[in-house]
Amino acid sequence: MTNNVLGIVVSFAFIAVIMALSTVLQKLKLIGDEGARKLIHIGVSNWWLIYVIYFDNIWFACVVPAIFIALNYASYKMDIIKAMERDPAEKSLGTVYYPMSLLILVIASTLLHMPYLGALGIFIMGYGDGLAGLIGKKYGRQKLYQKKSVIGTATMFTVSLIVSYLILSIYTPDISVIGSLLIASVVTFIELVTSSGLDNITVPLGSSAIYYLLITFGSQQITTDLVIGILLSVLIAVAAYSRKSLDRGGAITAIIVGSAIYAFAGLAAWIALILFFISSSVITQYKKAKKAKLSIEYKKSSRNYKQVLASGLIPAVLSVAYFVTKSEAVLLTIIAAIAVSCSDTWGSEIGVLNKGKTISITTFKPVPKGESGGVSWLGTNASLAGAFMIALFFVASQFATSSPSLLHGLKILTLITLLGFAGSIIDSLLGAKFQVKYIDSKTKSITEAEQTNGKLNKQASGVKFINNDMVNLLSSVVAGAIALAVFVITIK
Repeated sequence: MTNNVLGIVVSFAFIAVIMALSTVLQKLKLIGDEGARKLIHIGVSNWWLIYVIYFDNIWFACVVPAIFIALNYASYKMDIIKAMERDPAEKSLGTVYYPMSLLILVIASTLLHMPYLGALGIFIMGYGDGLAGLIGKKYGRQKLYQKKSVIGTATMFTVSLIVSYLILSIYTPDISVIGSLLIASVVTFIELVTSSGLDNITVPLGSSAIYYLLITFGSQQITTDLVIGILLSVLIAVAAYSRKSLDRGGAITAIIVGSAIYAFAGLAAWIALILFFISSSVITQYKKAKKAKLSIEYKKSSRNYKQVLASGLIPAVLSVAYFVTKSEAVLLTIIAAIAVSCSDTWGSEIGVLNKGKTISITTFKPVPKGESGGVSWLGTNASLAGAFMIALFFVASQFATSSPSLLHGLKILTLITLLGFAGSIIDSLLGAKFQVKYIDSKTKSITEAEQTNGKLNKQASGVKFINNDMVNLLSSVVAGAIALAVFVITIK
């Protein structure tokens, strides 16, 4: 108990010295406001060494971060600690989230008897996020995402990699290289997309959680697959971003989805996803100007993160389920979900070029080309072809890597094609019945756009929050559930 009490005293003395030093240097104008904040941010992270040396009782160990949660919140509200607080316009609860992360990691590390687990998260937050913010603020002229700079993000990755490698090489040397690459890559992404302040929660907890999962899995293979998946997905996403097929948010989301599918479902599922994405991107660009004249909905810019999630979220979630269960039915459902997205995209992008009539799938009455819920002969055949392409590739990959019977291969080919096509029909039905549609304020025609030239359009039908992205996601969920049931029953 004596050591724990002494640990509390040493903790407050240490933090007081850090804050006093920061304040003095700031008043002497040796460092600016940002430098003062980052000195505290980096310096306080070293408290973890005091925790390791002095505390063996979880309740005593929690005292320091718990008190600073209250103190920092009071300072946030009343601007008590000047060196720690930002200008009112930039203020966030980051100073409160910092000790919250300390508290959570103290509890987790003590209960799991893994002090190095919390050390990883805290030092990455302290040194990685701290130096990234400091260097990015000073030298980051080229922005990468939101207000984050290229050099700041590079600093975050480099420091996170060094911290991860140092800790992993001591405690888990078998995964030190590949594991530190994985942790640094993921946590850099987390820091990039998380808003300022909130990253004091997401960065330390996220990096420690990844490390814990690596330890729990105890598998060099899954770690290697994750790194390979990230690298391959980054290459595809960067190429797509450079060709303006994806915007920044879409590219980042695509990396997450692609990495998860590669690591947890395997190469064949990942290639099926990429095959869908590349073919759909090519088809989207095909006669784009003509399609834009036929329907305003085809004046599309790069795909954003919502559109990527609409087609990739269900396959990614199912990939984790497949990794756990190793069920063939789940793997086939992943491919069927990708076939749904491919079928729907091909049908929409090619169907609008149909020279004949486009009719509503629910009323069978003529509707304008490109309107959600509209179907045509050309679009229907394109939908079937899109699903068939994904099914054919997967079955071919199965024959290349294993020896299924011809009958089993034909069964899988047929089921994936039909289920993918059925998913596009479900998408059209949902689009016709529930997708929100507006009356264009300028042309008075039906549109899916909420506003035209900055002016809000009047809602004509559908449910307000169900837009095209939501319809795509819902159709993927419904079709995925049907596919899983079919495969569980039919695949032995």
